[in-house]
Amino acid sequence: MRLSLALFLALTGVAAPPAQPGHFNLPRVSPDAAAGHLVRKVEPVYPAFARAAGLEGVVRFEVGISTYGHIYSVMKVSGPPSLEQAAEDAMGQYVYRPFEEDGRPVNVTTTVDVVFELGEGARKTPAYPVQKISMDNFTSAEAPDSIDALSPKLRLWLQSHAKTYGNGLSWLSVAEQAEAGKEWLDSLTIHELPARKAAVRLYFVRPETREACGATGNCEIELVEENATGVHAIATASGWGVYPHFRAGSLYPGIFIPSHLSGREQFVAGYVNAAGFWGLLYCGSIQTDDEGKGTADIQVCD
Repeated sequence: MRLSLALFLALTGVAAPPAQPGHFNLPRVSPDAAAGHLVRKVEPVYPAFARAAGLEGVVRFEVGISTYGHIYSVMKVSGPPSLEQAAEDAMGQYVYRPFEEDGRPVNVTTTVDVVFELGEGARKTPAYPVQKISMDNFTSAEAPDSIDALSPKLRLWLQSHAKTYGNGLSWLSVAEQAEAGKEWLDSLTIHELPARKAAVRLYFVRPETREACGATGNCEIELVEENATGVHAIATASGWGVYPHFRAGSLYPGIFIPSHLSGREQFVAGYVNAAGFWGLLYCGSIQTDDEGKGTADIQVCD
């Protein structure tokens, strides 16, 4: 079973004129007809991670086009997650010649494909092959909390980003924010993940309270890298745990985040580092049987 992270993300509409009607009962035009009305097309900026990982692909959207000729609603249909935002950013700048029905301008819906190709001379062989990953590839990160071993700069970074985890502090005084930030830090589950690159430390950060995670047990998880330049959030995902997995010769682990879908099925999102850039590469699921044994179907997202 191959799942896209887009199934779990709510896409916002691209900036456009004032509110327009939804897709219901609107005239639909073919992709070719829509392309014939396109008067301004903007090529996407290739994401650094996707380029480094050697990823190409097509991101497909269902869109609404207003009487002004702008795209006002967007829903992703398919395509690699690492290319999605760049595709949407480019598409948001498209301009169409307005469509008409019975001589009157109308809003329409259509399908738009945004294509990413590395071009001549670029690496065509992906740095991360399209290989199936099984449960045998995983090592669960069960290390004890390492709060006492955190560096001062990581502690300060986590405290200053406490609101990221749902603990809004902006209305408090500076002193109160510092105290609340310390309390929030103590409430986090923080595991250090293995890394083979010198002067680099990776962390998995998750709220521990039920209020922060909800009934499903899926929390907003942040993956954090600490290196010589400082502390940086490298990814944010929804899930309950983490599985680090090293490829042969890699200095960084792949970081796989499982999240509950049902009692026997979990969605898994896998983040990797390619030439210094982090991004979502793997999508899939883990299914368990009555005895709790799992089978995984996790491959490069498509």
